[in-house]
Amino acid sequence: EFSLDDILPMIAPQPKELKLFAATSPAFIDLSKKLLRSLAATTSSNDTAESDLVITSYDPLDPVMPLSNAILFVEDPSSAGKYLSGGILAEAHPLMDGINWQSLLVRETLELPRNPTDRVLLWQEKRPLIFLREELGKSILCFNFDLRLSNATQQPAFIVLLHRFAETLREKKIAPQKLNLETSQPIQITSAPGVP
Repeated sequence: EFSLDDILPMIAPQPKELKLFAATSPAFIDLSKKLLRSLAATTSSNDTAESDLVITSYDPLDPVMPLSNAILFVEDPSSAGKYLSGGILAEAHPLMDGINWQSLLVRETLELPRNPTDRVLLWQEKRPLIFLREELGKSILCFNFDLRLSNATQQPAFIVLLHRFAETLREKKIAPQKLNLETSQPIQITSAPGVP
């Protein structure tokens, strides 16, 4: 007879949508397609300027860095070198927490030019393998070796890192989202710089 509690209003959660643009060379086209399929709540974009995340490759013989948020893979057109030796060390960083890279095998390849402000996330001896570049409000996750000459794509840590990076961009994006929250649960709201 008390009908007020017969209905439970709920909203289907809907995260902020990320627009993805794949701009890799033909060598990485299969990998970029897999990444586009694996990331949830995303749509494809044909314009770098309006994209939230660009998946691209870096050819040291034609050095162009992306001007937007990006995941960047080094492409080494030269012949593969020997496997790198030495211990693998992950830096303390939210993107790297709890993921294991110890079975990673990487061959010697060309490297990206690194800025002093870049944050190295993964080392092998003195060689930075993965680093994060954050400047002018943009983040670029740089893989400082050719993925085709390693077993990185078979590592669970690889896909976890990419998903975490995409989620950090999603959190920073100013866009509508739908959430189911508990009573008194804090709500995190992203606003434009300078807006209280």
